[in-house]
Amino acid sequence: MNYQNLIEEVYNEVMSANPRGKVADYIPELARVDGDKFGIALVDLEGNTFGAGDFEEPFSIQSISKVYTLTMVASIFKNKLWSRVNVEPSGDPFNSIAQLEFEKGIPRNPFINAGALVITDALTSKFENPIAEISKFIDELNGETCININQEVMDSELNHSERNTALGYFLKAYDNFEICVSSCLHVWVNCRNNQSIKRSIPKISPIELVNKFIEVVLEVFVGDHVVYSQEFPLQIADCFMYPSERVVGGIFSGDNREVCFYDMLKL
Repeated sequence: MNYQNLIEEVYNEVMSANPRGKVADYIPELARVDGDKFGIALVDLEGNTFGAGDFEEPFSIQSISKVYTLTMVASIFKNKLWSRVNVEPSGDPFNSIAQLEFEKGIPRNPFINAGALVITDALTSKFENPIAEISKFIDELNGETCININQEVMDSELNHSERNTALGYFLKAYDNFEICVSSCLHVWVNCRNNQSIKRSIPKISPIELVNKFIEVVLEVFVGDHVVYSQEFPLQIADCFMYPSERVVGGIFSGDNREVCFYDMLKL
């Protein structure tokens, strides 16, 4: 299959469909991003990269970071982690305070903001220098130094983080937070504002990376009894979805041991 032609065909079809949407403005610096930027990239099993449009443009990874931090923490804390955060779809906005109060300080899943803060709190309590460890983890997956911090967006997010600060204090009020809220928030926002500084070929093949992540997720959700079923992929996908302007999702394909994570804006 000619992946480059396929990528270009999809890109051109999307561009001709009058794509619409709204640049995220809850972080003022993000509101300045050019809304016409659009790119698609694909890395095949041999490590070849295909792309179209602005796929080499650096961007703040934002909620994609939640996948990395969850992978790091889940492999360390294993089942103990799930007494602090659930694995259910939220049904509410990703930054809901009302839901957290209703659930008595236990976030519905790791990918809404309250859940991501619990994950970051656990990670920060484990590592002496969590920011460096997160960057090291991402670089190791890519085989070289490939990220840096978008300082402008990071500062803008920290200066407009009242709601996430409130979520942190709600969690602390329910004894579901160990470290200082402001310290955890700094680590979380730092991680969210990692951006790629160059395209790199992963040190390990994409299929090895997929299997590595699935092993962690399978251990998280089914413990020592690894099972595959027709229902399992849909259950995981449901838990990794939440209604908001930013969606982070996981799609699993049973016996084929395939996984796809994506970060996108609802249009």
